[in-house]
Amino acid sequence: MTARSRVVLLVLMGTLTALSVGCLSDRQEDAPQVLEPSESSDPLDLERIVRSTVTHGLPAAVLVVENASGSIVDSVIVGEPEWSPLNGGTRSAGSVMKVLVLAAAIETGTSPGETLDVPRCFVLQEQTTCAPAAGRYTVAEATTSSINPAFVLLYGRVPRGMVVEHGAFFDMDLEDTPTVILGVHPVSMESIAALFVAIANDGVTKTITDQDGLSVVPANGRYVSRETAGTLRSLLRSVVTEGTGVAADGPDEPYGKTGTAKTLAASGQTDAWFAGSTETHTIVVWVGPLPLEELSADETPRFVPVVSGGGWPAEIFRSVADGIKASVSS
Repeated sequence: MTARSRVVLLVLMGTLTALSVGCLSDRQEDAPQVLEPSESSDPLDLERIVRSTVTHGLPAAVLVVENASGSIVDSVIVGEPEWSPLNGGTRSAGSVMKVLVLAAAIETGTSPGETLDVPRCFVLQEQTTCAPAAGRYTVAEATTSSINPAFVLLYGRVPRGMVVEHGAFFDMDLEDTPTVILGVHPVSMESIAALFVAIANDGVTKTITDQDGLSVVPANGRYVSRETAGTLRSLLRSVVTEGTGVAADGPDEPYGKTGTAKTLAASGQTDAWFAGSTETHTIVVWVGPLPLEELSADETPRFVPVVSGGGWPAEIFRSVADGIKASVSS
């Protein structure tokens, strides 16, 4: 081979290598981020768990609270802090808010096996919400499958103002309207955690304290009876075993509720939540939409996945619960 031939061959090889690297980079931009294990090997590395699950740069937050004390043991925000419902922020929580309606209904005499004649759809303040089909559903079935029209009926059964009063137990500012079952009123992750901690403690509220020991959500005495709290745990367990939150299930037998709020209809994005508890901890997960100004700043159209509470939030709950167990065992 002549010297000139060798030079041409080397140039061609260099060009092919550059093209190959460029194609790989393009693929990596669209692929989920894969993180190397941290040197600390901390099984409860919340940021690592979130970043290894959520893609496309969507913001997310996780809050972990000890049931016995109400103490926040860990939390993380991935993305813009002021956009999340943690540390002072609020967002729409979707069907997680059905827990308040369910608690009020049970506390006033509704039983899980009671049958509801559910219409196909309701129109609530210009929003149409529908069941998979009109028909007869038990309260337990409506909870497991998160059937909106059934919860509109339940809301109508409870004394006027009761759901608003129950929300105030946990620093939630709600309006006395059936739209509460859609989670349209913004709430904080700390308030949702306080609700689930009360359910874990047989209906008694706990002061939720931050990692400096300061009160975030104050205790307000008994929320619901011991019997109602036990019924709630059983009903919410079915959400995880056979309903919308199966991705959160595990050997610790958690119970919880999914929530998906269509808060940015113009872009089709959602606020997706999963809130639930194991015997020892309550975990609240939020995966949110990208701000519209961030989307409009892109020169080319950007694909953004539509997230539901039973998707990434439930998966993150499971990973965090597993991490808690592993950190206790180690």
